[in-house]
Amino acid sequence: MGNNLRKTVDALCPGIDEQIREEFFSRMDLEYFSLFSPKEIAGHLKMSGCLTPEHLVEAEITPAPDGLLNIAIVAYDYFSGFSIICGLLTSFGLDIQSGYIFTFSDRHTAEPVQEAGSPVLTKNRKKIVDWFRVSLLKGFKFGQNIQNQFQNELQKLLQQLDQNQLFEARAHINRRVVEHLSATKEAFSGHMYPVKVKFDNRLSKKWTVMEIVSKNTPAFLYAFSNALSLQGVYIYKVRIESLGKKAHDQIYVSDSHQKKLRRKKDLERLKMATVLTKQFTHFLASAPDPAKGIQYFDQLVEKVMKKGVSSSIFSFLKRRETLDLLARFFGTSEFLWEDFLRMQFENLLPILKNFKKEPLQKKKEVSRRELKKLLSGGQSLSEQKKILNDYKDRELFRIDMKHLVSPKIDLIRFSRDLSELAEVVIEQAYRLCNRHLAKKYGLPLLENDKTCPFAVCGLGKFGGRELGYASDIELLL
Repeated sequence: MGNNLRKTVDALCPGIDEQIREEFFSRMDLEYFSLFSPKEIAGHLKMSGCLTPEHLVEAEITPAPDGLLNIAIVAYDYFSGFSIICGLLTSFGLDIQSGYIFTFSDRHTAEPVQEAGSPVLTKNRKKIVDWFRVSLLKGFKFGQNIQNQFQNELQKLLQQLDQNQLFEARAHINRRVVEHLSATKEAFSGHMYPVKVKFDNRLSKKWTVMEIVSKNTPAFLYAFSNALSLQGVYIYKVRIESLGKKAHDQIYVSDSHQKKLRRKKDLERLKMATVLTKQFTHFLASAPDPAKGIQYFDQLVEKVMKKGVSSSIFSFLKRRETLDLLARFFGTSEFLWEDFLRMQFENLLPILKNFKKEPLQKKKEVSRRELKKLLSGGQSLSEQKKILNDYKDRELFRIDMKHLVSPKIDLIRFSRDLSELAEVVIEQAYRLCNRHLAKKYGLPLLENDKTCPFAVCGLGKFGGRELGYASDIELLL
């Protein structure tokens, strides 16, 4: 940035505090000054000068060519701020065509200790300049009254972030995005376009640069940036471009300590999360409950980011049929989704793959033979316990799925299937325990030296074959 530019901008915005000017010019990313004109920079600087502890954000909305709008947002920097802004834009029916997101760099010298709320401390805070060119989706309006509503909501959301009320801010945005998706609800029937994700740790000295090229999808930037923030990935700078129906996003990220993402497994997991998010947003609008869809999808991404998955499982998860099936579950059953998260992906894969081939009901004798065969492969009690629990989880998931998507299964049949599974599992659990204890202590005998008889009785809903989604089985001795 040359001195001439600084002088030109200074002349366009007299009266701005010198420290605010210095902070803006010394801490703003250099690329910013090559993208905006002196007049635009002066406008952003004026907006920056209006920020106070009570007034956390300034937004300016102006017309652009071809019926588009330019939206400039200058605010204090908050973790998750970018995802909140993207979600709010989406909820107002604004489709991002292009954009630039910039964040102040950290200060190179220690900031002086100040009293809480002092003006100097406020001036030293990191700020953002977010600029978007947006189009208005069909059926939405964005006149002056609605623009005022947009700015008021933005102010309230950043106030929540300022007060560490991130959960409340996310909940509000989720509701707003859901309202938008419901208004534009239509089933996805198109082609699943490929998603290209590349990482570059040489392009920037401090940040890992992500390149994402794919087809435009609704709410992607919101879902993606939200998923990143939930995993502690910090977004520093973003460049958004749309060429026809294709989106090209360049995102500068770091870990929560603002260090580059260098480990191969971290980059692979981030790539998986990106692709899953991009593909899932195709189906979000047609989910039975998009609010749960967003919430549960975040948990799915968290599982992928923390534990990772094999390439074969990842290939299966990103398939259209799989995502469509999962989207239906996301908004249908909280119990089923918790079941899904609890299970290992390796155990889920055969269930999801063979879902349509599975019978609506499985006879108890078939289940008994299956479980006996599996248990015979266990060498120790601990191995057999794991086999037993894994089988129970898989069968519960299969029964739940079939009930949710198969109208032929009524509640009576569903309860009977659960009860029969419980009988098979408890029967085998008893046999395992009995063999283990008999080896250790011998068979229990009566006073006349005859083998002591033993019975397991099902009471309550289990005894009445009325088990449901939330039923537990407790052992009483």
